[in-house]
Amino acid sequence: MLKRIALLLAVLSAQATAAPVVGQGVIFRYDSTHIYPAVVTKVVSGNVVNLVALTAMYSVWYSGGPDGSLVPAMAFASVDRAANTDYRWIENPDVPVEGPQGPQGDAGPGSAVSGSSTPTLTLNGSSVQFDATHDTIYTGIFSVSGTISLSGGYDGLVNLFCDTNSTPTTLIAGAGGAAGGTVVVGLNMTTSGYYTMTARVAAGHRCRLTTTSAVGTPTYSIINQKLQTLAP
Repeated sequence: MLKRIALLLAVLSAQATAAPVVGQGVIFRYDSTHIYPAVVTKVVSGNVVNLVALTAMYSVWYSGGPDGSLVPAMAFASVDRAANTDYRWIENPDVPVEGPQGPQGDAGPGSAVSGSSTPTLTLNGSSVQFDATHDTIYTGIFSVSGTISLSGGYDGLVNLFCDTNSTPTTLIAGAGGAAGGTVVVGLNMTTSGYYTMTARVAAGHRCRLTTTSAVGTPTYSIINQKLQTLAP
């Protein structure tokens, strides 16, 4: 296997190469007997990058599995590009860089942010159309607080509904939390938490925020919200 990878590196060294990008899949050669698939985590300068090598020899874990799972990895800093040389990287031909999907490659339609603003959504209020012709990314930070007593705690959720209806009914994101436990007789305890939701909203869709209280009577508030408009 190592001979096959070494041969592959030799072939790749003769091909034209592009500037590295964060998230790019590469092959990292630590030495002549330790060659690993790796992912670029930072472009330091030119072809010099920081990367994580995916190897079961180490106990550092990286959230880079194909399904988002944790995989064993090891971080390396200031690695230059070169073939058949120790502590160097080269492109992995099995991981394309081109295309709009993923964190690497040229930006495709609807993948670049062209502007940002503060949306006017309110909790349990009217629906709002973010943009008639562009997809958008909505991010909201919310507070959910409540009281824990002998009678129970609280469980609350902020819901984001978006579709083409004047009163949207399609749930696309949610954020919230619950609290419970045991308290001393006669003592009530108030707790709160902050929760974030992010969702991509299709052009022309309307959105509204609602609250759902499954347990108790929690209090909800919007801490902050931001809207990013994507290029067509």
